[in-house]
Amino acid sequence: MHLWRLSDGEWKQVPIGSEGLSLRLGEDERLELVDGVAEGALALVLPVEEGGAARASLVTLSRSAAILVNAYRPLGVQILDERDEIILGDELLYFGARSPARVTRFEQTDSGARCARCKRVLHAGDAVTRCPACGAFHHAGSPAGEAEELSCWNHDARCGACARPRDGMLWSPEEEGA
Repeated sequence: MHLWRLSDGEWKQVPIGSEGLSLRLGEDERLELVDGVAEGALALVLPVEEGGAARASLVTLSRSAAILVNAYRPLGVQILDERDEIILGDELLYFGARSPARVTRFEQTDSGARCARCKRVLHAGDAVTRCPACGAFHHAGSPAGEAEELSCWNHDARCGACARPRDGMLWSPEEEGA
């Protein structure tokens, strides 16, 4: 998850870590994005895990800060969704919930979770890919203890759970001429 920020005429992703991201004004009165909770922060963007989908909350810390989310002034805490527009002063940011799909090791041991494509049970240590849109897990290699190679994520051009296309899941402000 990240914020999109226009820098030198180009949109760049600023990652939101597990400790969140502080929005504050620097000595030159320009917006600074600082990892974690920073002194003088006007607002915090904190990650929220909800049903496998990545979202964040914007917590306003200063009543005097001119912050807008989708053209409205947030009331203390605002849940952010993909493509939400954040304006602080004269700076425009966009929230991006989705990150590129990547192969990781399945860590849940007693969840009974299943692969969204083949419906086999996932075991701790299985190589998996998680859909950036819906959070569903797919095999991305050999299941633990089996020789059979399963690449359920690459089997089809769409996610096995939400049917969104694997390619083109990431949005950027450039697509809409922002």
